[in-house]
Amino acid sequence: MNDLISTPERPELRTYEQALQRILAAHQGQYVVIQGSALLQYFDDYAQALDWAYSNLALDSFFVKRVEPAELSTVHFTRDLA
Repeated sequence: MNDLISTPERPELRTYEQALQRILAAHQGQYVVIQGSALLQYFDDYAQALDWAYSNLALDSFFVKRVEPAELSTVHFTRDLA
């Protein structure tokens, strides 16, 4: 397991990891917007997910992650102004 995923500083990563097996069948390849422990919305395109998050969450912290069974490489982008 990637150490970044299990760090307490990113509750969204823990949320994603805990939900992965449950959401994989219905949402594989899509992008999920996560805020804290909530999986908010799924999108087919990263740009759509980001647009929705900026429009609906304003300056609040959020995380956008592609739903995939395993990561080949880890690249995480987040907007965390706190």
